Amino acid sequence: MRHIKSTLKTILGMILFLPGITAAAVPHTFSAGTQNLASEVNTNFSDLDNRVTTLESSASIFPDFSGYGVPFSADGAPKNVVVLVKNVGSGLRYTVRSRYANSTEQVSIDGVLTIRPFMANYVTVETDFGNNITSISNRIETPDTSNYINSNLEYSTYDTATAAKTVTDDTTRELWDLCNSTGATSICIAKVVLNTDSSVQSYYDWSRTQTLTGPFTTNGITFNDVRLEKYTRGRKRIRAKDVGMVFDETDDDTEASILIYHRSNGVTGGSLAGTPFDTGQLLQGLFF
Repeated sequence: MRHIKSTLKTILGMILFLPGITAAAVPHTFSAGTQNLASEVNTNFSDLDNRVTTLESSASIFPDFSGYGVPFSADGAPKNVVVLVKNVGSGLRYTVRSRYANSTEQVSIDGVLTIRPFMANYVTVETDFGNNITSISNRIETPDTSNYINSNLEYSTYDTATAAKTVTDDTTRELWDLCNSTGATSICIAKVVLNTDSSVQSYYDWSRTQTLTGPFTTNGITFNDVRLEKYTRGRKRIRAKDVGMVFDETDDDTEASILIYHRSNGVTGGSLAGTPFDTGQLLQGLFF
């Protein structure tokens, strides 16, 4: 019986020091020298078991790192998009990240035009300091499923004068492998890029730590709920809840890519004024 009382005391002590848990009395308390009924001890254990089960299922135990990427917009709605800009020495580099549901747009999958239900555009546009476009490229990811783990890719370049599209590669596969991704702050990531014959084209692996924090302000836009990612390869990223990437740098960057505009499910922030995506510009209607 002393052993049972000692065990109860230990469990109670552990629960009292767990985050977000307030002390609550068990149904029965015992005094030294008195006889304990097995039914009362069992009731106490049952009560503690219920509380531990509730604790284990509580989202407050482990931070929720989901929902910090660009969400897929509704089918037919304006595309969810974030635009970042970076000084690259010779001019500016604009990075456009867009994800949306799709029921009409066709993409080339192994040379065959195909409609995929989910789409993502990752556009890179470079300009000189006179705002003249010097290069345009785009990567389209067309996930097989909404979990966005297994994707087909299409790489394209655009004529800087006419924005005419040329597909340069539509045969690559990307396979992502995550470990310790549930309830963990340390995540190891591996990406394998395959050719059409399933041979390995390239392989990348790195690890990152991530923490939830806030607020973070960039270009006058403040986000109160952000995720900080630090990679072993020196990269640092900040993602805002329900918006996506708002800051991106590597250890050899002299200047980071920072958010200047975002639109997520109809909510917008920032401005495209003076960019290649502004009203009347060549690319204004191409990706927005």
